[in-house]
Amino acid sequence: MTFNRTTTTLRTRGSALLTTMILTGILTVSLAGYIAVVSQQNKLTARAQGWNLAIGIAEAGIEEGLQHLNANSANLAVDGWSYDGSSYTITRTFSDGNGYKVNITNSTTPSVVSRAYINNFTFAPDSVSRVGTVGGDVDPKKTIVRTVRVTCTKGSLLTRPIAVQTSLDMNGNNVLTDSYDSSDIYSSSNGQYSAALAGSEGHIACNGSLRNAVEIGNANIFGRVATGPGATVDLGRNGSIGSREWQAVNGRGIEDGWVTDDSNFTFPDTSLPYRSGLPLSGGDVVTSSMTVSSTATTSSSYPSPAPAGIVTNTFSTTSSIYPSPVPRGLTTNTLSATSSTLPSPIPSGTTTNTTYTSSRTYPATGTYVGSVTSRSSSDDDDRGRGRDRDRDRDRGSTTYYYYRITGYNYPYYTYTYPYYTYSYNISATNIVYTTNHYDNILYTGDYLASTLEGDTLIAGDARLVLTDGFEMGSRDTITMGERGSMKMYVDGRDVEIKGQGFVNQAGTPADFMVYCTPNVTEVRFTGNGTFVGVIIAPNAEMTLNGGGRSDQDFCGAAMVDRLRMNGHFKFHYDKALGVLGGTGRFLISSWNEIP
Repeated sequence: MTFNRTTTTLRTRGSALLTTMILTGILTVSLAGYIAVVSQQNKLTARAQGWNLAIGIAEAGIEEGLQHLNANSANLAVDGWSYDGSSYTITRTFSDGNGYKVNITNSTTPSVVSRAYINNFTFAPDSVSRVGTVGGDVDPKKTIVRTVRVTCTKGSLLTRPIAVQTSLDMNGNNVLTDSYDSSDIYSSSNGQYSAALAGSEGHIACNGSLRNAVEIGNANIFGRVATGPGATVDLGRNGSIGSREWQAVNGRGIEDGWVTDDSNFTFPDTSLPYRSGLPLSGGDVVTSSMTVSSTATTSSSYPSPAPAGIVTNTFSTTSSIYPSPVPRGLTTNTLSATSSTLPSPIPSGTTTNTTYTSSRTYPATGTYVGSVTSRSSSDDDDRGRGRDRDRDRDRGSTTYYYYRITGYNYPYYTYTYPYYTYSYNISATNIVYTTNHYDNILYTGDYLASTLEGDTLIAGDARLVLTDGFEMGSRDTITMGERGSMKMYVDGRDVEIKGQGFVNQAGTPADFMVYCTPNVTEVRFTGNGTFVGVIIAPNAEMTLNGGGRSDQDFCGAAMVDRLRMNGHFKFHYDKALGVLGGTGRFLISSWNEIP
């Protein structure tokens, strides 16, 4: 019995131990599998984090490349960048082992390639995990590489009519900003500003972050206002900011979303482009003015040579005379006529109308047809007639009977046919030649002078450097020829434009651009003249005084440090400046992730 109990106990214990071992094995395998899943999930999570981090680092490289391109486009081999024979390159490595390598290919449309690499991430042992390498020096199973390539183009610098660095004061009377488009016939009057066609792109940008950096006062801003972060806009009781449609309904105030604090622009380089150039000289210029007159005329003969716009008029006429030569489309109309007189010549088909009658006298020839019969009367027939009998005795007693002609029926013909006249304009050109004397005549080329005085004609695509400022007196004039354009670079202290001497016959602001160096601290407009052009003065305070004599005042754009608008000045932005390529910063035109 004892032996049997012991055996049973041992068997029971063995079974329990075996069961425990099996369960432990199962738990061990399950735990190992769970740990493997968790490990794999951690690896995948780490890879996903690294993959997402890589694109941020790649874009950081793009930002550095863009900054370098805009700051040093004339010489990219500076600030740590090196040239490898095909592109300019820089490599950045961070303290955690991650980094990027940037390449810039320099051309009119340069490309920036940023290759970011993320190290120290453990991946699942799968060939799919290999996403790139960096120069072949990094273990591909522990490195993520993502590459971004952007293509850059220079956009327009002048995307806002008014851009100020520090502050803007518009506390004049009847001050406004709006827009037109000199390149669009539906948004301008022959390329010039028209109040009836004005738009709502009279935007204002101010980088300043001070309280009331932009003082609108009672002005009408038909456009948006953007300030620097944290800045405020001071709007007067009668001022308004918004679209024309919104202001037409609401009158005053600010349209929702039309004031923001995200202004961020940079000035272009306004240093003098050269220090030596052609001297100024003047002379006589013969100009011509042409007038074209047009007179409308109509002729039955086709003109030779045929003028443009000739119009053929087709009419219908009817005549009793057979036309010669016979026109095409002739129609003969057969009509019937009645006359008491026999027509001559007698037409074929003539018929005679008669009536039977009697007469005591013999009828005249041609007044009857057929034969004439006669009958005599006796004296007895006349008894009792008294005076009638005596009368008959006196003139005879014979009566004639015949058919008297009363008229003639005959056919006649008319002829209906088309005839043509020709309407056209006869133009005459009158040319009047005028000889004008100019103190300065600028053709295509680079000119240099200390200042500009007298009467100036811009007759070509000219550049002018003024080393001692620019002061345009009330008797000075600048005439922009129909094919003239000028970029003026001004050094010195100030720029002043007085009176009404400036004339831009071409009518487009892009044809007259003034760049002031950082030494210029004042730009002043006085009088009631009209300015059509662009002013760029990064360190200057610009003052607009007067105005109000015409709707145009200032047409174009201005970039200055500070701006003050007094009087009745109206500022009109030409939207054609916004697509004037090559004047602004390099901007991204395409973005692609590449292998």
